[in-house]
Amino acid sequence: MTMTKAGIIEASDHKTKKIRIPEWNDHVFIRTLTGAEHDAFEEMITGPQQKMLRLNFRGRFAALVLCDENGDQLFTTDADIQALGQKSTRALDRIITAGRRLNRLTAADIKELEGNSEGGPSDASGLN
Repeated sequence: MTMTKAGIIEASDHKTKKIRIPEWNDHVFIRTLTGAEHDAFEEMITGPQQKMLRLNFRGRFAALVLCDENGDQLFTTDADIQALGQKSTRALDRIITAGRRLNRLTAADIKELEGNSEGGPSDASGLN
């Protein structure tokens, strides 16, 4: 049986994952990005804003994926992102690594996107 339009829209397809951050002696939750968030992130990597992304990349990406146990984003303002960027590289890298895996955004995906940045939009929206 094929899903209906309403069934697709109402389907709960977002995931959260609990990860341990030893540097903080605690756990945090990360989440999958929405399609729109993922596309916006791709645009930051490949578009004219890519220099801005390099400034505080760790804080920006961690802010995208960190959430509460219900999947609601914790860090939403520029001030939040700046503060998060002041945390240790080791802690942020743990979040980034887990967030990239959960969202299927690997280093190879980023390299592919960067390679497509001058040729216009990538095929089929880029990431799988």
